[in-house]
Amino acid sequence: AENIITDFCFTNKGQGCVALTMGAKGGYAKGTIYGLNFSRKDELFKTEIGNSMPICVKVSGGSVCVNCENKLVFMDDRGSIFKEIPHPDRLMKCVMAPNNYSVFVFCDELKEKTNLIVYDKLGSEVGNLKLDEKVKNIDSDGKNVVILTDDSIICCDMQLKILNNVENKQNVDKIICMDSFGYNISSNRIYKFLLHSGGVFVHFAMPVIYDALVIFVIVYNVISSYKLGFIRSILSIINYFISFLIAGFFGKFLSGLIFDGLIKSEVEKNLLNMLNDSVASGDLFGGIDKISNLIPSWFNFFASGQKSISDVSKNFILQKDLNAAASAISNEFFRPYIMMIISCILFFILFAITRLLFKKIYRLNNIVQNIPVVGGVNNLLGGFCGVIKAGIILYIVAIIALIIILLTKNEMGFLNSQIIDETNLFFMFYKFIPFAR
Repeated sequence: AENIITDFCFTNKGQGCVALTMGAKGGYAKGTIYGLNFSRKDELFKTEIGNSMPICVKVSGGSVCVNCENKLVFMDDRGSIFKEIPHPDRLMKCVMAPNNYSVFVFCDELKEKTNLIVYDKLGSEVGNLKLDEKVKNIDSDGKNVVILTDDSIICCDMQLKILNNVENKQNVDKIICMDSFGYNISSNRIYKFLLHSGGVFVHFAMPVIYDALVIFVIVYNVISSYKLGFIRSILSIINYFISFLIAGFFGKFLSGLIFDGLIKSEVEKNLLNMLNDSVASGDLFGGIDKISNLIPSWFNFFASGQKSISDVSKNFILQKDLNAAASAISNEFFRPYIMMIISCILFFILFAITRLLFKKIYRLNNIVQNIPVVGGVNNLLGGFCGVIKAGIILYIVAIIALIIILLTKNEMGFLNSQIIDETNLFFMFYKFIPFAR
């Protein structure tokens, strides 16, 4: 009754919302942010915004962003303000993209220039782009940003690096970005296009190439194993299988020992120094931003179920226990990340060594090959073993492809999850990798 609701954003799959209200205090307009849960009568939090008129509110990845007339205000899910970013130009548009990104469009109307900025949920700047023209519309799917102007359609990644620039010939009114495609919407038609320049060949040809690679690997291994015979082929499969298990187990085991024994104390020491320096400078959350930039953002999913470093360390920081905060950040993020790198290196080293050692078993082949009964079906059974061997090789190739996709943040034009989803044969191996889907 006291305030007027001017904007709101649903949270927790529609079970609550964050509402922006406007009222008056001491003869001046004031804005208040309420966190609400529809199953409770009282608010989760209530935060007043001072010194600036709030315009709209957005929620992304558990963080609340309030767009004010001269600044952006970032709050956590408890309503505590942890960052304010001033901006002199007028905010024209705002898009809350998936994957915890926010895209803002600021306009200097006197100079007719536009500035686009992408922030993550901690308020850290991810990308910045300046244009000498006004922006009519924007959209983002969390992987790409599409910008509509009077003359062109500009396609960018989340760092706002331009991927493609398409001339606006269809008198487009609105634009939508989804799964590496853009959709131009005018009054009488919808036009679909690829976001990457030269993407037609990549998008349609690469899936065919990957499927052709699968067929080649299968045919090659069947023919070569048919010629080798059953005994040598089955020994080769056993070699691959045992080498894979030994390299995988000992790679992970040794990486844990190496981190805990040689690296852990140094990592925690450096993290503690960074937190102490940020406290001394009065910018604790700026220090957390610097720590967050040390590891790729995609690793959050594997490390802490999409929790950020701020989420993991927040309670310890509120208790002013920086040692516990450094230890928690190390255990939740840096330990699995560094272990993954070490275990990958050890895997390939151990796999190669084990393969060389087990090749000595092939000497037994000359003894068994002389048995008449075995020799009669040797080639046919060898061809069957070739199919199994090809499956193992393709599974390893799929794992390598997944690692490349993760390390490149799914941004490689010829190798990304969208292209693999378009394959028919290669996808059969890729989908069985843990965490690939």
